[in-house]
Amino acid sequence: MSYKEYRVKVYDNGDVFWRNEKGKLHREDGPAVTCPDGGQAFFLNSIIYTEEEYWKKIKPTKELTIKELEEKLGYKIKVVKEKQ
Repeated sequence: MSYKEYRVKVYDNGDVFWRNEKGKLHREDGPAVTCPDGGQAFFLNSIIYTEEEYWKKIKPTKELTIKELEEKLGYKIKVVKEKQ
């Protein structure tokens, strides 16, 4: 089993900061900074990203052929055009 180790600090005002082993703001499963008012900031190795950029970087689009997709799903699929 693999895991990531973080240092998490919770400040008196409720702000929470996640840092990696090098002390950089970093989190791979959500915002590295959260605030009690709902504010949040997404960081990877102390580089800030918009939430959209962050999730694209963490979970990039994966390209599959129809055959590969069928193998993963365990059944045949039929590609159809979207109705407009």
